[in-house]
Amino acid sequence: MNLGIEAIQLLLVALALPPLLVLATTPAQPALRVGGSLLVIVAALGWAFDRLGFANPIARAADRGGTMLVPIIIAAAVVAVVVLAAQVLRRQSPVTSTGTVGVAD
Repeated sequence: MNLGIEAIQLLLVALALPPLLVLATTPAQPALRVGGSLLVIVAALGWAFDRLGFANPIARAADRGGTMLVPIIIAAAVVAVVVLAAQVLRRQSPVTSTGTVGVAD
């Protein structure tokens, strides 16, 4: 059995899911979703052509990109934490239209 591989996949999902949930609340979410989808489509087509015997640079680039998965997930987690912290701080300190901190009633 390949329990080690399954455990690593679960770990990667556990690491990737929180940043994705935080990023889903940002205005950049539609662009990230479409861009990520296009990237996956291109990689899948490259791998499909590679399996059919057509050597291509897309498959090689996708294979190299796979080795960067963990650093990408860590970077996404850092971005998600920064975005979440900014949202929390924005909610805690109301700012008036003049740019000064207002006093809650």
